[in-house]
Amino acid sequence: MLLQVVVHAADIQDRAAVPLVLSNLNTKYPTITKIWADSGYNGKGVIWTKENTKAVLEVVKRPYENFRGYWVADGAPAPPAPPKGFHLVRHRWIVERTFAWLGRNRQLSKEYDQKVAHSEAWVWLGMIRLMLHRLKSPAKNGYDSEMKKEKVQP
Repeated sequence: MLLQVVVHAADIQDRAAVPLVLSNLNTKYPTITKIWADSGYNGKGVIWTKENTKAVLEVVKRPYENFRGYWVADGAPAPPAPPKGFHLVRHRWIVERTFAWLGRNRQLSKEYDQKVAHSEAWVWLGMIRLMLHRLKSPAKNGYDSEMKKEKVQP
């Protein structure tokens, strides 16, 4: 589940937004010691986190990212070619799964608000909806396609 939501302008890069997201990490969540992030948080994001929080920001890299080939000495055997197709990246699926859950809410996938506070509120409402659904049927994790067909009883 989400701990923090920050919506900002598209012209702010992820690594520049790290202080917006993690500024109150030590006071609000003192037990967090590790944060996984994608490569957009490399550089300044890792440095800011190291200097200002107790947590370690670990950048999860995709295998064979920007792979163009190998340099092989003359006469040396060539290493095997990298596998093609989809690769599961450790810890990254957690974020992608959360985005998929949020995308099931029409307000977040089709409509766009003018104010940042409204967008942040819709993200929180989307996660509240997911949690309420899980509390209603604890045997099922995630989305239930039958949920749309049920009628609300007074």
